[in-house]
Amino acid sequence: MRAANLLLVLVAAKAAMLAGHHIPLSWWSPAAYLWQDAAVVLGFAVLEFCVGRYRGVAWALYGAAALYAAINIPVAHVLSTPLTWPMLRAARGPLADSMWYYVTWPNALLFAAILAVAALSPLFLRRPAGKCWRRWFCAWRWAPRQWRAWIPAGWTAMHGRR
Repeated sequence: MRAANLLLVLVAAKAAMLAGHHIPLSWWSPAAYLWQDAAVVLGFAVLEFCVGRYRGVAWALYGAAALYAAINIPVAHVLSTPLTWPMLRAARGPLADSMWYYVTWPNALLFAAILAVAALSPLFLRRPAGKCWRRWFCAWRWAPRQWRAWIPAGWTAMHGRR
């Protein structure tokens, strides 16, 4: 389930990175911009499956990937490329000094927003326990729009957090 959370974080980070740039729109744009993120999520899902019962390791990997995605937002705004290890090794000190120049309120807010998505997505993308998900899905699908905001809150009040 953490793989779905990571996908949401990476898509939000990509949207933040592309904001303010001219983007040619076509049917292929989502595939062109998100194929690398999908590959990272697939690799993360394999790692998550391999670590299996060691949940702390999977959460640490998720946190590291989310932090890396958030750090890349200001870098991608300026350089139009993510921060890579060869870039860090080549520039070291001068790169760190120039990065402080771009610590601005808009970049800090984008950074905080991606970290908030990373922190809150496990709460919103969790599956209800047991066979109750069918009832929840049917209630969500057929409820009027005005009631949809209240269904998750009522579900939590009736059944508690699991």
